[in-house]
Amino acid sequence: MHHLLFIIWYIILNYYVSGQESATNFYKFIDSFASSTYMSEESGSSAYDAKRAIQNNPNYWCSSGNHSNDEEITWTGYLNTKGFIKGVKVSWAYSPEFVKISVSSDGEKYRTIIPYKKISSNEASFDEIYFFKRLEEAMSIKIGLKNARHKYFGIREVKLIGGGNPYFLLLSGISSEEEMCLQVEEGLINNDNTSIILDSCTNALASGDGRELWKTNSNNQVISAFSDPPKCLSVVNLDDLENNKIVLYDCLRALEDGDGKSNWIFESNSQIRLQKSGDAFCISQKNIYGNIPGIHDILLNLDVSIYSNSTLDDDHNPDNTIDGNLNSYWASATFTDNYDHLVYLVLDLNKITDLSRIKIYWEYPPLHYNISVSTDNQNFTVVSENLANPSYITVDSLKNMETRYIKISMIKTHPKHGELGDNFLYGIRSIEVQANNLETVINHCRDAANSDDARDKYFVEYITEFDKDLTNKLINLEDDVTKNVSSISDNLSKLEELLPNIETCLEEKKTYDEELKESKEKANDLNNKLSLLTSVNVNTLDSDILKLGILPGDSYNFPANDCAVIKNVQENPLSGFYWIKPKCSPEPLRVYCDMDSSTSIYIWNGNPPKSPDHLITNMINSVNDIRQHCAEVGLQPLILRSKNQLNSLIISLKKIGYSLNGKVNIPLAYDYSCDHGSCSGRFHDLLNGNIDISTLIYLKASESPDSTKVRQTAGISYDDGSFKFFNLETSDISAIVCSTNSTENDSALQYLSINCETTGMEDSFHSIVNTNIVVLCPLGCDDEKYHDASIYGSRGTYSDNSSICRAAIHSDIIDNKGGLVNVTIESGMDHYVGSINNNIESISLNKNEKGLLDIIPEEKEGTNNIREESSIFHHKTIRVSSLIEDCPLDLFLFNQTSFLEKGNNIRNNKGTELKYNDDENMTVKNFHELISNLMENIDAIHGVDSSVISIVQEETIRIIEKTKKELKPADMLSKKQIEDAMNLYNLTENLAIYLYDLSSKYIQDLEKLKNTLEELKGAQKVAHNFGTFKLNYETMNFSTHFSLFDSNLIKNKESVWGYSDTNILGHENSIGQMNSVSSQEIGEGYYAKLKGLNFYDFDFNISVLSRGTGCLGVVFRAKDDFNFYLFDICDKDGTKRLSKVENGQVHILKKVVNSDVTLNNQWNKYKIITKHANIDIYEVDKDNNMIKILSSLDERFLSGTVGLYSQIYGLGTFFDDLEVIALPCTQLSELNTLNKNVKSNCPYYKENYLNNLMSYDIIYNPNNYFNWNVEKENEQNYLLCSKNEEEVKNAKDEKDIYTIVLLKLRECTDGTFNFDIQVSDDETGNISKKLSYIYILFHYKDENNFNALEMKDGKLAFLTNKNGKSFILSERNEEENDNNKNIEKRFTFVQNEWIHVNLHFDKSTFKVIIITNNNEDKFVLSAKSRNDVPLGKVGFLVHNFDEVKFDSILLNSPTITKVDENFLQVKSKTWANCEDSVHVLHRRFSCETDIYPNETKEKHIKCIKNFCKECCLYHTQLLDSNEKNECEKHCKQNDNLAAKMQTLFEKFINRCVSLNENEDYETCDKNDKKCKNKVCVLCCKKHDPTTSKELKVLPMNQFKKIQENEIIECQLQCNMIHSI
Repeated sequence: MHHLLFIIWYIILNYYVSGQESATNFYKFIDSFASSTYMSEESGSSAYDAKRAIQNNPNYWCSSGNHSNDEEITWTGYLNTKGFIKGVKVSWAYSPEFVKISVSSDGEKYRTIIPYKKISSNEASFDEIYFFKRLEEAMSIKIGLKNARHKYFGIREVKLIGGGNPYFLLLSGISSEEEMCLQVEEGLINNDNTSIILDSCTNALASGDGRELWKTNSNNQVISAFSDPPKCLSVVNLDDLENNKIVLYDCLRALEDGDGKSNWIFESNSQIRLQKSGDAFCISQKNIYGNIPGIHDILLNLDVSIYSNSTLDDDHNPDNTIDGNLNSYWASATFTDNYDHLVYLVLDLNKITDLSRIKIYWEYPPLHYNISVSTDNQNFTVVSENLANPSYITVDSLKNMETRYIKISMIKTHPKHGELGDNFLYGIRSIEVQANNLETVINHCRDAANSDDARDKYFVEYITEFDKDLTNKLINLEDDVTKNVSSISDNLSKLEELLPNIETCLEEKKTYDEELKESKEKANDLNNKLSLLTSVNVNTLDSDILKLGILPGDSYNFPANDCAVIKNVQENPLSGFYWIKPKCSPEPLRVYCDMDSSTSIYIWNGNPPKSPDHLITNMINSVNDIRQHCAEVGLQPLILRSKNQLNSLIISLKKIGYSLNGKVNIPLAYDYSCDHGSCSGRFHDLLNGNIDISTLIYLKASESPDSTKVRQTAGISYDDGSFKFFNLETSDISAIVCSTNSTENDSALQYLSINCETTGMEDSFHSIVNTNIVVLCPLGCDDEKYHDASIYGSRGTYSDNSSICRAAIHSDIIDNKGGLVNVTIESGMDHYVGSINNNIESISLNKNEKGLLDIIPEEKEGTNNIREESSIFHHKTIRVSSLIEDCPLDLFLFNQTSFLEKGNNIRNNKGTELKYNDDENMTVKNFHELISNLMENIDAIHGVDSSVISIVQEETIRIIEKTKKELKPADMLSKKQIEDAMNLYNLTENLAIYLYDLSSKYIQDLEKLKNTLEELKGAQKVAHNFGTFKLNYETMNFSTHFSLFDSNLIKNKESVWGYSDTNILGHENSIGQMNSVSSQEIGEGYYAKLKGLNFYDFDFNISVLSRGTGCLGVVFRAKDDFNFYLFDICDKDGTKRLSKVENGQVHILKKVVNSDVTLNNQWNKYKIITKHANIDIYEVDKDNNMIKILSSLDERFLSGTVGLYSQIYGLGTFFDDLEVIALPCTQLSELNTLNKNVKSNCPYYKENYLNNLMSYDIIYNPNNYFNWNVEKENEQNYLLCSKNEEEVKNAKDEKDIYTIVLLKLRECTDGTFNFDIQVSDDETGNISKKLSYIYILFHYKDENNFNALEMKDGKLAFLTNKNGKSFILSERNEEENDNNKNIEKRFTFVQNEWIHVNLHFDKSTFKVIIITNNNEDKFVLSAKSRNDVPLGKVGFLVHNFDEVKFDSILLNSPTITKVDENFLQVKSKTWANCEDSVHVLHRRFSCETDIYPNETKEKHIKCIKNFCKECCLYHTQLLDSNEKNECEKHCKQNDNLAAKMQTLFEKFINRCVSLNENEDYETCDKNDKKCKNKVCVLCCKKHDPTTSKELKVLPMNQFKKIQENEIIECQLQCNMIHSI
């Protein structure tokens, strides 16, 4: 009966596992090993290798056979990662009598789970399942076998039975270019009715939210892995086969519905079937927008329109973003700064559509933008926002929302990517609105199976590991950056407040430092004596005993290679001090060996070593200093990996004599982000920064993590091993810690211990080609007793039947003391050459004589004594090498560049050609493409730009540098003087105050000298920039003198520019560009321009040569990367072109075709001569004869730098003989002598206030009646013309009191002149105000010949002055019509009010638009020219005004800026409400509804009291500080009026509401509230404030509104106080 129950239980278990196999076999073995393997003469061991038991094939693993009964044979399987295992299934080929199963969680230490037991059958071949008592966490499983009843042990297959409920992917079988996964749309895993879509697995992985991960439950529901509460795959419209859809739905509610819509069965044919009676329905896909799977752009399938609120010009309109052409793009208007500037684009899909995401290809990406959607174009909902965009391509989720309108709101320009010259803007090349082409549905299983593209097939791929915390950090990265920026800014403010106190500290401490020197010298003498005592080695007393059994590492004369060797030779290795001599160390080192991890620890505090209290602050100031000093002794900075290593380090420091009391600083980790302006608080190793050890540091930190915001180094200072944060540049450093960093726990250095006779033919080395195995050789392998352990080969390459350790000694990899050796398995060779080295003979080995030889080596002298053998077997090759190919010092000093620069020494080393494997290379290439695609998607979805903290970074650098400068010497003294400093405080206080005052005086004087020096430097730079330039290869570094630019279409492949020292057709040196350009578009290519130079008229010489096909040339008069002239020569048809590139658009000016052009076989020399607008290009032959080939007249760019241009496909482009000779600037009069009627557009000029009056000529200012200066007020710059009252008093005639200023180098006929103007005049003065006027001058030749716009009170007029005679062309004259009430508008100057002027002029017509009264009033005046218009200058004439301010001065060509009467704005009107709110009721309304809605009454009262400040702050928060200051200035001008109006209003309310004030209340009974209310209301209605003199200054319409509001408020007060 017992045996019957056992058999029944066995059958049930087999059935259960068989039925559940698909749900439990998610763990797989990736490798296996057996202690015994059968060797077949025909096929070797590979036919019965241990790996056969984990491969899906008919073969099996088989042991060698003929085992004794007590002999144990083991088979071990290895997993990729740890898994939870509940059993194994073994398919026996030759079963044993007894079996044992053990598991290991680390692959090394095994624990027996099932002890030896008899197997369940006597058959040789059958299946058996072994269940564990509980889930076991395992990384490897070992099966022990005893008593081979069938001669051999053999296993056909071992399968793992997994436990738990792992996640899995549902990979689609549909035909596609990418792997497709079934996933939750846009990751909305917690929303019911979210669509289930088929999309790229790479996109899902990049999203990082687990949208593609699933799990199952006992109800056969498929659950979204991270949904909470659980959401399952469910069918909507289950009974409607045409309109059904698969969505995410609450699992519990789906079960309660009872219709089976969420229960699924995974069929063996890879279909997923709905578990429901009746017809069989399976998951499939339905075409919606196309039949290509995945999310794609649907704009081409829709009738889409688009518009924007800002466009640069007609060539950059919004339609360019949806035309499918990446060569065109939309661009916004430009901005002068990179502050907040709101610009938006709105897409109209013309129907409501279900969308997934939007992909934008930016031309000028914004730093801050958001995406919002709407169905009515009125109410928009923000669905995505990016505060710190770093990318040119972004992907934003639209949250699976149904929408029609999509708004892209660009809020802040990017400080780097949004820059165009001196301006900033936004730009978009293309927009893709993406939705899924397919819809996930159910269909009849049979019909779905007949699809052409296998869209009904889904394959389960289990995932055993998913780091949810990491993905959450990635998703929340942007918020973290924003918080850190805010935190840094707050701390900087606190730090800056402390700076004045720090500055006075240093002088106080220096005085006392002299008194401490004597004590310090005594202390140093005492320390030196103590160091002599502590340096006595007590172990020398036992030297006689040690000599009896000395081992490697025991003495200076017998060092080991590393601590791992010492651990290997000791029976019971103990941690302590030993001698090692690594490969790169110049001499043996005394190190502390941590035997738990085989880590070497070397404490360095100078060479030779100093006493523990010695400081090395002057030697260690950076991470590079640490690396260098460790490298000098052949070591690397220690990489701290565990708490045990940290404890060993503390022990070694204590034994050496270090007092870890908090005053010692020993660096161990560094925050490298601090070097880029912002500390992240993440600490990495000091070797190369690849290993993050922040977790270990914060677990043992003795200080607050806030300390890491300003301190970039972490190290130990206390005996408990706790970490301290300090500044490496300013802190006292006691020592550094070095190591070989070779540990047995390092996955990269897991080694195999072997003996001196081990060969590469043993099972441990049966690996695939190019596998590396690290082995540890014992000592003494060169001994004569191992003579029979032969080796075959030399110079590191040996046959695999060679002794590995003897081969390593033979090739000088290790010595006779043993050590670690890297063994690489490679393909076999036909011949191995023998030699003798280090007293070890290597034998030559040849392939069998009957075979063909690939290589027949030459016989050399001295090789006759080398033994030679042949082999009938094909041997693999083992290559032995050291673990570290290069010494740390070599790596530290290594530096290599592509081109030669001054100061760089380049050696020509012949490289070794590596073997190339097509299959492996293609696998690597595909893998790299996959990783690259994944990283691009992650960057597009989650990228954060460091530019978001650029402002904080600059401020941080400024403050911290100043702090470090003051703190470093003060901190060094403070640590030695802190106890005595308080006693000396009173003595030094007065002196410190005196020195502080004196230093302030000197600082002011130095500041003045500094400003003067800067001005002189600026003038010197300007003079240098306009001079002659000739390239000198020996003195001018390429990177210093050239800036590089790659055009947009080839940004994926960067240019390679530099100097070449190769003689090319007679040119010893040249400038080269080595990358190929496949584009043939004009102007697309690689550019290298001279930095910081500017040329007007010049003679430009250059020689060019190409090694390929295409075009090459030069650029000149380059303003920036998008505005310049380009001269290029192309080998196709011999084309030579002169083009103008303006704002990135290419216009060909002149072109010639000459088939004789040869670019490849000879150098071609060209000369370009420019004189103002004249451009002449010559070809120079070998005899220096010049032949003019191109000539053009164009004045768009009159100055700029020069550069080189390459568009060659081939081996490179080369330039030489670069020289620019400056020519005297051509006067405009010289150019226009022959043609006086030539049209000349005004050159661009914008006032930036960088140099005081450098851009102006004051041509008339008699007796210095006026002063012209650039001034600044309230952070706003302007050009000021102010009257000199003392000089004017002596004026004989008021008509002579005027001044003229003109723009330099700005002569033209056609242009647009924009500026703001503000005047002020003293009405009490003696000079008549009617004589004050301003001329806006244009076409100015001299005082007798010009055109002008006259501006004075009551009059606007265009006039012309010809040979001293003045004529009025047109005017608005209202001076004499003051009593005419029909006049609608009257131009007048208002004191201290800015007026905007837009003047357009050309040869035939003049027109001006003037905006006054904060955009409320506009004046337009036009005129026609009376005579021929001469070429003239532009400027101002000011007559009689006390003070005139000019701002926003802009002169443009008329083609750049068009005068539009309907779109002119003087100042921003966003804050107009602040200025208009002059009544307390208006201000209260703004505070309650706009500024602080839903806030307390106290908040509103406070807002009313500080109304101007609060209102302007609210309305200008997206504008710059100038707008806020301007708003407050205008608003506060009405504060006095507002106070008077409030007093009148309060009196009016009191007069009506108060029982004491209103006598009409006497007609009412005492308790008659109705009567009192009526009396109060009637009093309010009688209110007439027109009698008030204070209110007469207000316009009538504004006055009426105030009256209405006061009456309404009065009635409300009546109803509240006298309520009925």
